[in-house]
Amino acid sequence: MDWFLKKTDWYLTGAVALLLLLSSSILYSLSVNNPDNLSWFYRQLVWIGVGIVCFIVFSLIDYRVFNQGAILAFLYTGGFLTLLAVLIFGTTISGNRAWFSFFGFTFQPVEPIKLLLVMLLAYYFSEKNIEIWRTRHILISAGFLLGFLF
Repeated sequence: MDWFLKKTDWYLTGAVALLLLLSSSILYSLSVNNPDNLSWFYRQLVWIGVGIVCFIVFSLIDYRVFNQGAILAFLYTGGFLTLLAVLIFGTTISGNRAWFSFFGFTFQPVEPIKLLLVMLLAYYFSEKNIEIWRTRHILISAGFLLGFLF
């Protein structure tokens, strides 16, 4: 735990906490006159809690673990299967079947998959940095994208 306290960027954490506090107070002030709109405020509080838990979990994981091809291949396959699952089991919102709905909350799985794709391409380009200019590597990186654009 001592390692976590020393390695945490407290300026960045403070800035994020200030933004969360300000955005929550603005959302509360917009919805306090109409009690039906307070659900947006409570939903925001739940997602802030989820974000804090994710922050703590991911800050405890060494980022170099994602610099392994096997782990990224596993995550890529899982992301692909998740996108297939949202097409089959997803909820349609505004004409798009791109959401999972859990206990009144909706989740769009394409958002974390965007981060996964950035990590995968960064890994690939860092491995092939000397010959990145070759057309073959551009086509292979496009293939990673096409896997998600079915």
